[in-house]
Amino acid sequence: PFFASIDKKLRELYFDFDKYNIRADQQPKLKALADYLKNNPTISILIEGYCDERGTDEYNLVLGEQRALSTRNFLIGLGISPSRLYTISYGEENPADPGHNEEAWAKNRRCEFKIKQ
Repeated sequence: PFFASIDKKLRELYFDFDKYNIRADQQPKLKALADYLKNNPTISILIEGYCDERGTDEYNLVLGEQRALSTRNFLIGLGISPSRLYTISYGEENPADPGHNEEAWAKNRRCEFKIKQ
């Protein structure tokens, strides 16, 4: 595949409801991902932004993009070249958990990372 899956512990980054700022508890994942990228300079990543099902399709596509871009900017701040970081938003499509409650929604408010080698 064009984008292979990244290590499970680094694969997903979670967000609060209606927010796209990087939570303090999620920052160690991005620091570990930045270290991985620094040690593997030929690898680029795709950052996929997702939302829970609440909100309109259009709103969630924008929010997903904001999540992907804030994640990208955080990695750039850690020294990763912008040319290695791609973003896309899927909004509320492709939920990680198809449930209709807070537990499911919390899993769906995320960014996922795919490796391009």
